[in-house]
Amino acid sequence: MSARRGLTLCVALVVTLLLPLAVLPAWAAQGPGGDSTTYRSRHVPMGTRAHVSQAGSTDIAYSIDSDATDKLWSIDLNTGVATPIGPTGFSDIESLSFSATGVLYGVDDTDDVLVTCSTETGACTAVGPLGVGFQDSGLSFSDNGQLWMSTDEPGPPFNFYELNPNTGNAALVGPQNQEVTGLAFRGGVLYGLGGDQTDKLVIVNRGTGLATPVGPLGAVSLMDGGIDFDSAGVLWGITNPSDTQVLPSRIFTINTATGAATVVATVTNSGGGRLAGFESLAIWPSEEAPEEPLVPEPATLLLLGSGLMGLSGYVTMRRRKTD
Repeated sequence: MSARRGLTLCVALVVTLLLPLAVLPAWAAQGPGGDSTTYRSRHVPMGTRAHVSQAGSTDIAYSIDSDATDKLWSIDLNTGVATPIGPTGFSDIESLSFSATGVLYGVDDTDDVLVTCSTETGACTAVGPLGVGFQDSGLSFSDNGQLWMSTDEPGPPFNFYELNPNTGNAALVGPQNQEVTGLAFRGGVLYGLGGDQTDKLVIVNRGTGLATPVGPLGAVSLMDGGIDFDSAGVLWGITNPSDTQVLPSRIFTINTATGAATVVATVTNSGGGRLAGFESLAIWPSEEAPEEPLVPEPATLLLLGSGLMGLSGYVTMRRRKTD
């Protein structure tokens, strides 16, 4: 066997052995009987706090109780049962949105920064300052990867911005001319949720920022809240009825043609206790939670290093024989 062919086979062997270990998510490596379950032949990691609904939407919803404990929660849209994931590390993240790649973004209006949040731990990390001051916001990606932010304070005119997802910098688009506390995009249309008890669905013009009413919510009144679409195209919302946590948050759906809302559930913990203070909503369109960025574990790195050392030794040996 030639030295070149032997080297090629050795490299192929190392890659074959190590590549699956380097890219395998930690929960998948546990195998059957690990910290996971199966639903409709799909593997769902329990560590993600994923709620798999038996009826209605099977997508996973996330929200932060920014007027209460500032934790990230997963919420069953059909029952309203919320499960705490963990503290965000920020004091007022009032809007959330998933990128197309599954990164959960948010905006904190105490520090006026764009953040990304872990759906595994709840911990959020600053991306960068927005460069503008405001209170209460909506956040949504559009289909071309642009990130939009609405505001419902200060105002009027209640400004509308485009955010740079890499730096956080906010570029003014124009005035909304009304409070918009939540955003959701689908089918080329950016919808908004009227805040501070304006209680209506609006459509926001991405070119000018102007918010045009679709119609009143009717069954729902709120100070702040969030909206997002599930994978079936249903527009869901969550309310924060007051800033004092006197009233519990509620889950509802919205008719995008009329603006009419239908209440689905009250948000509670697993014991049935009512929860309040939720002002954001982001839905991951899958029964499985988005995977965190993969970082090789120490054992994988050790094995990879051993393989590379062995490969180096083989090359040295072949060179000595050649000489």
